Amino acid sequence: MKTAQLPAWAKALAPGKIEIQASVFYPEWLALLGVAEKDINQYWLECAFQCAKMDIQFAVAGTELMPSPGGALVILVKDDDKVTGRWAQKNYPEGKGVDAATRGKEAREHYRRIRQVPSI
Repeated sequence: MKTAQLPAWAKALAPGKIEIQASVFYPEWLALLGVAEKDINQYWLECAFQCAKMDIQFAVAGTELMPSPGGALVILVKDDDKVTGRWAQKNYPEGKGVDAATRGKEAREHYRRIRQVPSI
């Protein structure tokens, strides 16, 4: 079994349970997506979040951090900026919207393009 290589903004709490740091993964992923500070909206925040989740899914696949059989991978977002609302989607304009990022699978396509994953 291979060893999980989590991104710097993630830490394992237990097998199948990973915590990710909003103040680190959002800026990193927004930069990778090419989103300027003035252009951040709910769509881009959701794309960044979905891409961060995919990073975790790929990092734990086939490792000791996989959830037990039949269990779900739980990803908890730790937001130290919660008081300021820095990363709360409700504090940003809708843009193309969250649904376009997730149900429209656009976040998946952004991830595939950036991480050079042939198909996911």
